[in-house]
Amino acid sequence: MKRCRISGTVYVVLILASLFVLSGCGIPNYLNLDDEIAWQAVAIKADQYETNHTRITINADGLTEIQEKVDIGQGPGLKFFYSLSDSPSEYSFPYSISSRFTTYMKGGTSGTGKYWTLESSQEAPGFFLFKPTSTSELNPLTVVRPSLSQVDSSASKAIIGTFSISSTSDNHSGSFRDGSDMDIPLDRTTGTIDLKISGVDSNVDGNIELKIEYGDNSSLTTTEYFLDYRNSQFPFGASQIAPYINNLKNDVDDSIYWEYLDPSKDLYLHVWVSLYGGAGFTNIYWSNLKYLGSINLF
Repeated sequence: MKRCRISGTVYVVLILASLFVLSGCGIPNYLNLDDEIAWQAVAIKADQYETNHTRITINADGLTEIQEKVDIGQGPGLKFFYSLSDSPSEYSFPYSISSRFTTYMKGGTSGTGKYWTLESSQEAPGFFLFKPTSTSELNPLTVVRPSLSQVDSSASKAIIGTFSISSTSDNHSGSFRDGSDMDIPLDRTTGTIDLKISGVDSNVDGNIELKIEYGDNSSLTTTEYFLDYRNSQFPFGASQIAPYINNLKNDVDDSIYWEYLDPSKDLYLHVWVSLYGGAGFTNIYWSNLKYLGSINLF
C-alpha cells in the first residue's frame, strides 16, 4: 500500500498559516472618523479682539469605532497648528494649507497619514511647506525639517507651527505636547469638547495672552495659554510686530520660511485644529484640518 507523505516544508507552511489565522496579525484595522466628526464654529469679534468658539462632536458610530479600535489612554486628541500672515484671510499664504494637509499629512482618501512628534524640547514646528528641488526626494509637505539642499530657494515656503502650552501666559513657560493625546484629549465616552480661543493684550510687555478655554457641553472648565513654536509669547501692537518678524527672519534655521512676512504691515495669527486618532490601529489617522479663525496682532 502506497502511503502519502507530507514534506517538512509543507508542515512549516501549515503551522505558520495556523499561527497567522489565530493571531490575526496583518489584518488591517483602520480608523476613519471623517463622516463621524461635526465641527460647529462661531466667530465673535469684540473691539479689536477676535474670539473663536468651537464645538467638536463625534457621533455614536464614531464613538463605537474609537472604543473598539483605539487603545484606552492612547487618544484621540486635538492638535492645534498656526501660521502668520499680513491678512485676515485663510488663503493669504503661499500655499493652501488645508488642502496640503489633507493630501500629505492626512494621506488623502487612503487615510494613512504622517506620524508627528517634537523636533526638540525647545522648538516644535508642525510641518514645512516648500517646493522640493527634486520631486523624487520629498513631498511638498514634511514634518521633518528638510535640508537646505532639498528646498527650492526660488519658490515660496512656509512653516506651520504648533503651540507650546502653559498654565500661565509667561514667556518661555510652556511645553510642547505630542503622543497619542496631542494637545488636548477628547473624551472617548462623550465625544464632545467645546473650546474657545481668545487674545487679550497683556498690558505689561507688549505681548498678547493667547488663551484657550475648553471643556464639555459649554462648560469651559480648563484654561491654558498658547505660546509660539519657539515657546515665546506672540507680539501685540504696532511697535512689537517688526521686532518679532525680524527675529523670525534672523533665525538661522527658519529664516527662509518667513521671507513672505513684511514687518511694516499688520500681522495676523491664523489657527487650525485637527483630530488625531491615537494608537491601537493600523493607520495614522488625522481628520481634515479645521480653520478656527484669525487674531489681529496689529
